[in-house]
Amino acid sequence: MGDAYVLFICTDNSALSRMAEALFNSMAPCEIHSISGGSYPSESVDEKAQKVMEEHHLTIEGTPTRATQEMILGALRIIAMGRVFVCPNTGMERWDIPFRRGAPIEHYREVRDELAERVTALIRDVCLDEMPD
Repeated sequence: MGDAYVLFICTDNSALSRMAEALFNSMAPCEIHSISGGSYPSESVDEKAQKVMEEHHLTIEGTPTRATQEMILGALRIIAMGRVFVCPNTGMERWDIPFRRGAPIEHYREVRDELAERVTALIRDVCLDEMPD
């Protein structure tokens, strides 16, 4: 199960999905990891998203990635955020997280904290046998 992963998808892979990926990979105690992608990836990571993650000693550097069919088909779970269209009966889950690009830094902190709560619940589900009580 070492190749099992959760896929986080958002439109541009510069904030929401990148933050969720970093949180999951830093917290998951099991062999499952996460990756992220965007339907229309931007050219760079959102600077405010990067800053609020650094406050938790996590980085989301690098070039945003396009979510590919291969990534989608290989995922254990798929979490869609933002304006990504979710096809019915695909197994994708939607996380409706209010996000306003360019908002004050406090908004980014609130989004990060909400993502952390949701990622924790997701980890409890996918890493069921390995989560501490």
